Amino acid sequence: MNFIVWNCRGGNGPDFRRNFRSILDCHKPPLVALLETKMQNHQVLLDDFPFNKMIEVPVVGNSSGIVVLWDDNLVELDEIAITEQEIHAMIKVCSNNDFCQFICIYVSFYYYLSKKFYGITFIELRTPTLENG
Repeated sequence: MNFIVWNCRGGNGPDFRRNFRSILDCHKPPLVALLETKMQNHQVLLDDFPFNKMIEVPVVGNSSGIVVLWDDNLVELDEIAITEQEIHAMIKVCSNNDFCQFICIYVSFYYYLSKKFYGITFIELRTPTLENG
């Protein structure tokens, strides 16, 4: 099963929409995480693309914004935690009951802040994990 993670650097333009549609048509992922969407509200993405659930983090200033979109007929997500920089969720694949922890992160590009963040994150992981950011 394929999941797609994309630092799209803006999720509301016509180029993004055309390219995103093409990627979805080709790979048919049940779950997509978009980073740096620069969007306050991601409902339009849920309405326009073949997903029926989402977890979102709105834009802060002129950067960031995270959304995880999925088809709940194929995968289930249980939200664990959301902050302005991350989404933690547990993913369960419906067809075989496999699960993993999913961490979607958009952290500061300053090394010392990223190092501190990752140090805290990895201490608590005790399940198979898919991390991106």
